[in-house]
Amino acid sequence: MPMFLVDRPHVSAALRRSLAAGGIPVVATAAARERLAGTEVDWIPQEEAARQLAGPSPPRLHTNSEDALAWLAERAPDSALARGAGLCKDKLAFRELTRPLHPELRFLGVGLEELDRLDLAALPVPFVIKPAAGFFSLGVHRVSAPEQWPAVRRRLRDELQAFAGRYPGAVLDSGRLIVEQLIDGAEFALDAYLDDQGEPVILNLMEHVFAGEDDVSDRVYRTTPALVERWRGPFADWLRRFGALAELRGFSLHAELRVDEASRVTPIEVNPLRFGGFCTTAELTARAWGFDPYQAYLRDERPDWPRLLAARGGRAFHLVVLDDTTGVPAAERTGFDYQRLLARFRQPLALERIDPRAYPLFGFLVAETPDDDFAEVDAVLRSDLREFVQATA
Repeated sequence: MPMFLVDRPHVSAALRRSLAAGGIPVVATAAARERLAGTEVDWIPQEEAARQLAGPSPPRLHTNSEDALAWLAERAPDSALARGAGLCKDKLAFRELTRPLHPELRFLGVGLEELDRLDLAALPVPFVIKPAAGFFSLGVHRVSAPEQWPAVRRRLRDELQAFAGRYPGAVLDSGRLIVEQLIDGAEFALDAYLDDQGEPVILNLMEHVFAGEDDVSDRVYRTTPALVERWRGPFADWLRRFGALAELRGFSLHAELRVDEASRVTPIEVNPLRFGGFCTTAELTARAWGFDPYQAYLRDERPDWPRLLAARGGRAFHLVVLDDTTGVPAAERTGFDYQRLLARFRQPLALERIDPRAYPLFGFLVAETPDDDFAEVDAVLRSDLREFVQATA
């Protein structure tokens, strides 16, 4: 029987409905009981869950968040799922694992205390520096020229200090960093799983839309029938090779990839046993394609992509992550005008609110547009969201 691990930071309304309706047992941790209070779900005792996961034929497991990986590492440390999660989550281990697939990619690991001593001449400028274990683009910076490095170094230190304690070390490691050469090309994200034979099943794939060359935010992701039709084959081919290297079976994931002008696929990262953070991309999948991605993975169901794509011709679906880029101090804010935001979109499909006092995020929105008119989405992509903040006079 498959099972679900629930932990911080967020359980969306859609996930609550899925767990209540689907009969998927939830591991009875204190965190899960707190976050699912008032929701009728099937519980499985922690001891029994750990015993099954550590066995020779472990059940499928999915989580809402990488915070849950600490439980897996503690309760079933020698399990295949814990081993696979560790390989994915540690970006240095991930790069070493995938070196046979991408031998040209340059990278190195550094400690936070080493930043002042880094020799830029030895680095692959332009490069990206980020935590070795990271989340939601926190602490991710691009350095396109040597003169940018001192300012980036200061911002990086400030960010990691600000977010220290908000996330477990397995989710955001503020002491270990990875420097890697900039990977050129268009950026994509996909939710998928490797079945019991290691074959990939694509549940959704999205283009990561940026406001400009130096933008590293997670503000907008987009999916269309044409996008899925073009890339699900190449991405499945890459996942098959990666899964064979990592020996992954019955394993869900959220991958971020770049594709260059020659259509070569290079991974940015693979996030284990979850879909997009804060339940974001699972909501997009459900609204865009009309099936529950949680249930699809846990019950080994496969989307009928030819039928789904044919039914949605001419439509595009967007995930808008309302990250707090306002610059307005929390003490000066009285609220966020969600209704004003919704009025900017012709067809909003779902809105999930998140308390920015706990996380630097107002929530996320799923919206539909024609596949040839993205103006309303592009406007919020370029906004700092200050226009929606309600503040003291």
